[in-house]
Amino acid sequence: MNINPDLSIIVHGLFSSNTISGFQKLNQIFPESKKYIVIDKSHNNDLSIIPDNFDTVLYDDPGEFNDFGECSKNAIRQFTSIAYALDFITTKYILKIRADCILHTLKWPEGIDTIQKHEYFSYSAESYPIFAYPNLNRSPYDYGDMLILSRTESFKKLFSPYLTHGYMSLHNTNVLPNLKPLKKTCYITSEEILVINFLSRLYLCLGKGLSYDQIIIDNGSLVKPELFIRSLKLRIDIPKRISKYHSFYNVFLQRLLNKSLLLTNLYLLIRGWN
Repeated sequence: MNINPDLSIIVHGLFSSNTISGFQKLNQIFPESKKYIVIDKSHNNDLSIIPDNFDTVLYDDPGEFNDFGECSKNAIRQFTSIAYALDFITTKYILKIRADCILHTLKWPEGIDTIQKHEYFSYSAESYPIFAYPNLNRSPYDYGDMLILSRTESFKKLFSPYLTHGYMSLHNTNVLPNLKPLKKTCYITSEEILVINFLSRLYLCLGKGLSYDQIIIDNGSLVKPELFIRSLKLRIDIPKRISKYHSFYNVFLQRLLNKSLLLTNLYLLIRGWN
């Protein structure tokens, strides 16, 4: 598989029946890589199953995130856990995988060391690409987080904001409904929040990034997520409940993006862009 040895592995999330096999596979595929397991201090995981060559990073549970409904309630837990491991990493690349997944094969992605650039009027963005699995295709920002691989500088840009509360919430978007949704409704998924946060820091004009609203209602001209977030070629076992979870909820953002051209024109008129 020609895996680069200058790689750190971060495993996070609740343990499952897949976890022991997942650990074993990671040691087989990445024998030379440094490995970390990040765990909430209030966890119920059995730490005795963690291999000796994994360093354990413990963190305080940040709690649920209720701004955007059921699909994103664990967003801060998911991404804060990964961010806590970043201080320990000095390698060129980082791969993160959930503890309930088993990776069997991974093709090292072409272009991982090539900086991607995009310019649109005063705004410009450049970054090494991030590779994610799966690509859910429900919206331009809907990539899964079962496994993410990138150069360390891009990886840190993706996850670091979760240590400083620098993530999208109801307080910094006017496009999404301004009332908290009912428990079983969903405005946006955790993965979409992750990608939109990343893009908001990537696209700069005079040192200032894009607002979340500018990204959400973009019609594909200003923001090009496909340049910076790409799919991975791999074979992996993921929990069956994850597939059911993704197919059950009707993501609000997808419906919003289907009307993006009209919304964009209204938005630009109101904000005075034109």
